[in-house]
Amino acid sequence: MPVDFSVTEAPAVYDFLQKLLLMLIVWITFLFSIDTICHRLAKKIWSFPVPVDSAFIPSKLPHPNPMGGAIPFDIPLTKASDDQVESFMKFRGETNWCGDKSLNNVKDEDRSEALRKVA
Repeated sequence: MPVDFSVTEAPAVYDFLQKLLLMLIVWITFLFSIDTICHRLAKKIWSFPVPVDSAFIPSKLPHPNPMGGAIPFDIPLTKASDDQVESFMKFRGETNWCGDKSLNNVKDEDRSEALRKVA
């Protein structure tokens, strides 16, 4: 028995809008799920804190960066004074930094995490 694909009447506007809304919901859900999965996977694989022993800040701000020969930062974070860290954070534009709290009382992981967020 042959199948007849001819359309005898136009689809109703209500049916069209219903299908359109359903497809929008499906696509938005699909794309949001893919986005969430990709971000979580990227964060798990490629995002890790910098070891505090490997973190450095510059002694001079703005840090000289000659064309073709970048100069590495010279002050280890573990040996930097509170004033040096505070001036670096201000230079980077980090306004949420609480400079009244002594960095010596903060755990190394917290200190490194705070600086990693702005770097």
